Amino acid sequence: RADSGYPEPMVPNVAMSSSARLQSDPKALLSRSILEKQRLSERLCAAQEWDAALDAFHAVAEMASDIGDQKVEGWAVRGMAHCLAQKEDVDDELVLGMYAHSRDCASNAGDVETQFLALTGIATLQRLLRRKEAAVKAWDVALDFARAECEPDKVAYACTQAALLLLESPDSSTIDMVNEDKKHVHEVRQVNEAPSLEVGPSLSTRRAVKLLNEALVELSKTDHQPKQAAIASMNLATALLKLGGAANKRKAAQQMLEAFAKLRACSNAPDLQLAVACQILQLHERSPWLHDVLETAMDACLSMVSRSEEAKPALGFPCDPEDRYAYEKAMWAQKKLAKMTSEQTDSEDDVGPASRKAKIGVDEGCTVGAMCTGHTVMQSCVMVYLNAFKDINPA
Repeated sequence: RADSGYPEPMVPNVAMSSSARLQSDPKALLSRSILEKQRLSERLCAAQEWDAALDAFHAVAEMASDIGDQKVEGWAVRGMAHCLAQKEDVDDELVLGMYAHSRDCASNAGDVETQFLALTGIATLQRLLRRKEAAVKAWDVALDFARAECEPDKVAYACTQAALLLLESPDSSTIDMVNEDKKHVHEVRQVNEAPSLEVGPSLSTRRAVKLLNEALVELSKTDHQPKQAAIASMNLATALLKLGGAANKRKAAQQMLEAFAKLRACSNAPDLQLAVACQILQLHERSPWLHDVLETAMDACLSMVSRSEEAKPALGFPCDPEDRYAYEKAMWAQKKLAKMTSEQTDSEDDVGPASRKAKIGVDEGCTVGAMCTGHTVMQSCVMVYLNAFKDINPA
């Protein structure tokens, strides 16, 4: 692995073959074993075979410790912590301690990549354990580290993760106050065990917007794909809309347009492009006064959404013969009911109320009650067939 920090085996020279060199140098033999175990652990992780991967990482950590290679040891211990974090019952003290040990080993070896991944592992675990305050602090530590190392891609990643965490719903200790329209106006939350009144958007939302702005700037300094930049723009747009206000809505609209423009040049993200187009149309529907901003993209968005609707297959048409029979029966019943309703409406328009009653009363002994009963039976048949079809084909 390129970022594993362990060198590839040396190319054998003419004087000594590879097998002879490994037999004469025990350290070289151990290095070869470490490299093979590293590759095995990565394959097992990719296959999500966590128990086997844990054993492989543990073997790498022991061999690296024997030769005093803290760079590989830190990498392996972080892998062990990642595997343990996938279990249903997580021993948080053990896993957090392993992440900390991995960070220390990587720090001693000068391995920036493993050190950053250990810090983000701590933050991710705290978030999974629903310790929001601890998770925010952990992401702040990871962000400070990335800024100190002047790594734009790591700064963008840490900013985005911290912002998304801040945008999550507030803790149960926070009391949201709303007006009669159920719109958020302010919140009361605990700060140093003293209640405080915060008017307007929360501090967390404001900070999230700043972090997402920073992530967008830092991402522009890297060799990124258009899809990544579009996602960053949409993240910022979401935060701006949550912040509220006409000016922020206008900024959010501009970010959506930028994301849509970037995705139009990207051929490998059609679903994301369609999702952005739908968001633009939804924003235009909710805020028509933004038409001057969104006007340039409205035609393209409408065209894309309409093409997507036309490309969808016939809704729920079954392939199984029995399911198809039930579907056809339901459609027949529905058409029959529509025809009966249409004929009854036409007869009511042609005949006055008094004449209609007289005609119904003498027509082959048919009564109004029987007519209504027959209509109700047909409705029941339609509902039975449609419900049966829904049961066998929920789509």
